[in-house]
Amino acid sequence: MFTFTSSIKPGTINVVASSNGPLTPEQWAKLAADKIVYIGDQTEGPIRDQAIAYKQRIEKVVEYYIRQAVLSNEKHLLQRIK
Repeated sequence: MFTFTSSIKPGTINVVASSNGPLTPEQWAKLAADKIVYIGDQTEGPIRDQAIAYKQRIEKVVEYYIRQAVLSNEKHLLQRIK
């Protein structure tokens, strides 16, 4: 007989879809911030407020760099076409 024991527990799976084309940089940034910063359900008071502010800042930083990457890629594609 074979017995297998694992400490791996299933997590939450989030699915994001867009009906108007590809995801926007804002949507990508929110997805990234949600993965980078987790705020527990039990977190309260000033710590929760600080965590939320931190997560919002992370989202804005990620969005900025996604936009920069898009611009860089567009410039690169234009140079290749010429």
